[in-house]
Amino acid sequence: MFTSSEVGGWYYRHAQLLNVTVAPGTVCEPAWEWWGYPCQGGFVSTSNVLATKGVSSGGANGGIGTTIKLGVGDSTVKFYVEARYHYSPQGGRVSTQIVPVTMGLRW
Repeated sequence: MFTSSEVGGWYYRHAQLLNVTVAPGTVCEPAWEWWGYPCQGGFVSTSNVLATKGVSSGGANGGIGTTIKLGVGDSTVKFYVEARYHYSPQGGRVSTQIVPVTMGLRW
């Protein structure tokens, strides 16, 4: 048995740019603080966030799946698999597009 469905929704995407330019263990000096790098315990922190942004917009998704009965006789165990395509334009140059696949057993 194959099934399909389509649904609309609201999508939110959040991104962060982390500090990865300073090697761990770099000794903190006034110049590092002047450039905006925080110091922790005498060393430059490499876990600070340099930029962050979130964006949300409407979107849609559609999917297709199937269910297969396992075993013989009175067995109620079934295997299912479904793939969905999600799309959201996110109001910019990079849209959100993902295809999660779900599978499992029903009884």
